Amino acid sequence: FANRNAVLCWCTIFFTSFQAISLTVLMPLRFQTVTGAGADSAALHLLPLAMGLPMGAYCAGRLTSVTGRYKPMILGGRRLSPQAILGMAFSAPQALGLTAVFMLLCGIAGGMQFPTSLVGAQNSVEQRDIGVATSTTNLFRSLGGAVGVALMSALLLALLQDSSFAHLAGSSMIAEGRSGNVLLDGLNAAPGEAQNALRAELLLTFRHLLMVSAAVSLLGLAAAVAMPNRVL
Repeated sequence: FANRNAVLCWCTIFFTSFQAISLTVLMPLRFQTVTGAGADSAALHLLPLAMGLPMGAYCAGRLTSVTGRYKPMILGGRRLSPQAILGMAFSAPQALGLTAVFMLLCGIAGGMQFPTSLVGAQNSVEQRDIGVATSTTNLFRSLGGAVGVALMSALLLALLQDSSFAHLAGSSMIAEGRSGNVLLDGLNAAPGEAQNALRAELLLTFRHLLMVSAAVSLLGLAAAVAMPNRVL
């Protein structure tokens, strides 16, 4: 941890995993509740994100091997990530094509950072410490996903406390942490005309949530900017 470049690579992959894993939880829930689609359609809604990850990883890996530098790939992905998340925040879930484009860009941004951050951490240490650097990178990757899901879900529940769902679904259900059940049960319990108002309120709630996610992504951008531009 005294190795500054390795720590910055770990911070970068932490926030990359934070975004990628939390989005796989939030985006299907947003799509299912706001549009009224089923769980199968919500799962298919994640395909652009899943496709973007290997695309970004392949392109970043090839460019890193050609140029010998990994920071430009990490920095490019970190700059693209908050913009793609903001694009998802302000695009309607019903606009499937536009949302898919932003989700694809978000996947590409994450894919550009996962392998390059690992290579950067390995390149920053002595040969005898490569195993430790690799395992620590995987630790921060797993930790980022766990923290991302926990924090973003907690924020979603906090936002729901101030919405009509606190009265419609009951405060006890929200307090128990069953965010998905609260949203779906609350929508099903509302009469037809009230559902439209609730869906509009949910759309605004998820927009605020994604804006917070984009702001958190800027912390990873700060780590990428501070990273030394070393040659492999």
